[in-house]
Amino acid sequence: FTLPSGNIGCVMQSDGVVRCDIRQRDWAPPALPTDCNPNYDFGQGLILGATARFVCATDTALIGAPVLPSGSTERQGPYQCRSAAGGVECLNLDTGHGFSMSAAEYRIF
Repeated sequence: FTLPSGNIGCVMQSDGVVRCDIRQRDWAPPALPTDCNPNYDFGQGLILGATARFVCATDTALIGAPVLPSGSTERQGPYQCRSAAGGVECLNLDTGHGFSMSAAEYRIF
């Protein structure tokens, strides 16, 4: 799904992973970790399995998927994402871990 602003796109994969990428942001991701290939993009989004972390990948979740209206929730298995004005929050209902992301800030919990 895509947020109404078109700035954030998310994919809820059948293998039990949620990933959201952001096009424009006012914040910077942490330093590139040593296990991320330096030729890959890092920090363009967040990924959630049992816990949340930054994405290190060559692809994107900004794929022009259908819009998830603000205030709406999408759920697949133990994962739930809620679209809000300007951002998204995704949660692993089994572990309680997740992330929120907007152009202004991100939070991993």
